[in-house]
Amino acid sequence: MNESLPMHRDPDEISLSEFSPEQRKLIELLANPERKLTAEQLAEEIGVSQTTIYRWKKSPHLIHAVNQLAYHFLQTELPEVYQSLVKKAKSGNVRAIEIMLKYVGGFVERVEHGQGSEAKATGLEHMTDAQLQALISEKARRLGIESNSGNIIDVEIRETDS
Repeated sequence: MNESLPMHRDPDEISLSEFSPEQRKLIELLANPERKLTAEQLAEEIGVSQTTIYRWKKSPHLIHAVNQLAYHFLQTELPEVYQSLVKKAKSGNVRAIEIMLKYVGGFVERVEHGQGSEAKATGLEHMTDAQLQALISEKARRLGIESNSGNIIDVEIRETDS
């Protein structure tokens, strides 16, 4: 059995084929958010000693491969997360609306610098409600998220007296 870890020059391009079958199994088990196993359980499932598991888990190269695969698992969950965010935003959850607008670039934050200075706005404050709704809908379309009405969020913007 090959227990040595491969050397790699570019940490951003790790291929699982660089690892032994046992190391690939460890990477897959560690990266899977659904599986939480002890070192003893990992060793038993993979067929190596606990000492080997501990040694492999100290390898920056193997850790990078685990993180890379975990990121892939996370990306596969994003459409469901986006749909949940849209559902909460459409139900009126202000925090969900803020997060969504920040994501699509339609949230305006005001920052004041110093006493008496004028507030500086960043974002898309110059856009009309219809333009913001169109921007949100376009971003949602690109993400593959659609609502029954075709609009991602029905937002009513009201002017208030300060």
